[in-house]
Amino acid sequence: MSKIGKFLNLKGFHPSNFRNQERVWQKENEQKKRRKLEDEREKELKKEADMQAYNRLQKQMGLKDDSLKDSVRFMYQAPQGADQAGGGNDSEDDAVKAFKRRMAERQGEKQQGQGPAPGEEGARG
Repeated sequence: MSKIGKFLNLKGFHPSNFRNQERVWQKENEQKKRRKLEDEREKELKKEADMQAYNRLQKQMGLKDDSLKDSVRFMYQAPQGADQAGGGNDSEDDAVKAFKRRMAERQGEKQQGQGPAPGEEGARG
């Protein structure tokens, strides 16, 4: 190879430069992955559309009723104990309430017992 060829091979824009070949390879792999994901998404969408069309046909023919929706209706309803009348947050037990009360008392003691922070008074001046 002549001196010019070696010189061009060192340039960033030259196609035989190893870094450029690596970048091209990475971009090609990214495109392959992207295409694969798009194909999978298209297959899923087509499958869902086919299922919806099939269910619609079954419903029109009278072979399918809405009783299947009732079998999963419980997932969209509030839990049984949620509608009971109760004051405050009943999910906390007595130990949690006692801990929170002690923490609030300690915070109050710290605020009453301390004046301004040590570096705040002399900082201005």
